[in-house]
Amino acid sequence: TARLEIRLRRPVGVGERVTFRAEVLRESARGFEVTSRAELDDGTIVADGQALLVKVGGKATRPLP
Repeated sequence: TARLEIRLRRPVGVGERVTFRAEVLRESARGFEVTSRAELDDGTIVADGQALLVKVGGKATRPLP
C-alpha cells in the first residue's frame, strides 16, 4: 500500500450490520487506485476511503469478482 486514507463518518453500534463496497478506479502497470465505503442497511455511509495499491511480484491466486 502506497497511500491509504480512511474517513470515519459516524460510530456503528454493536450488532449493526455493515456492508463494505470497493471499486477499482484505475489500473496501471504499477498498481491500482481504489475507492471504498462502509454503509448500514438503510444506506447511511459510516466510513469511506481511498487507496493507492502497489503491485508486487507474483500472480493472483483467485480472480477479483
